[in-house]
Amino acid sequence: MMTESLILNLLTILTVAWLLGYLFSRFGMPLMLGQLLAGVILGPPLLTQQQFSALIIMAFITTSLAPITLKFALQRSCQPDEYSNFCRILSETSPR
Repeated sequence: MMTESLILNLLTILTVAWLLGYLFSRFGMPLMLGQLLAGVILGPPLLTQQQFSALIIMAFITTSLAPITLKFALQRSCQPDEYSNFCRILSETSPR
């Protein structure tokens, strides 16, 4: 029962985040700004304190690990071929 309401609340937040992101991008604003706004507005009222805290911790861990995983993915997938310029640009902009 608790899990069903959590899933429904998360789906509601994700749907509104997608819609706000789409609307923000249509007006020339960053997509992520609309998604963040939806999370800030709907997150606390729809989720309990424990659920909200767990989501914040997971988001922090994911954001912290993203640059590391991107670097390893680029090293593994970028081989000298027709996409070499693209891989060179990505590797220069990725964190070291």
